[in-house]
Amino acid sequence: MTVRRHAKSLIELGKSALPDADKHCPVSLSVEADSELPGNSHSEQVNMKRVLIAISVLAAGVATAYSQTRQSPSVWPKEGFVPNAETAVKVGEAVLMPVYGEKRIEGERPFNATLQGDVWTVEGTLHCDGPPGETCPGGTAVVKISKTSGQILFMMHYK
Repeated sequence: MTVRRHAKSLIELGKSALPDADKHCPVSLSVEADSELPGNSHSEQVNMKRVLIAISVLAAGVATAYSQTRQSPSVWPKEGFVPNAETAVKVGEAVLMPVYGEKRIEGERPFNATLQGDVWTVEGTLHCDGPPGETCPGGTAVVKISKTSGQILFMMHYK
């Protein structure tokens, strides 16, 4: 669609929304030096006034509606959204499974959670088939979670 067609559509919108814009509009679109150029007739100037008024009214309406939308104050639990290790493990597993797969994450149970400051670190367990104390190949999933907000701060699966 060309620019001219878009302009005509806007002009029609202006005509339907504000049929008497040329009589009541304080906006003047008169062009003195270019008045002989095609496209600067009085009717096109009136149409342009209508378009500008329609756009202004629409913008004012959107701004008013946007400024009046308010959200209720959120509840913030006293001990944070992730208050204990059990909750941290549940949140950790919940965010790990869609990324790394349910089977892989279940294979790293039990998960352990430790709190340092405001951050829970949730780590999986690496199961080894060799004798105790032997170094195992592979790695586990790690998630860092804000105790206060529940935000996921870091997530990785080490190899």
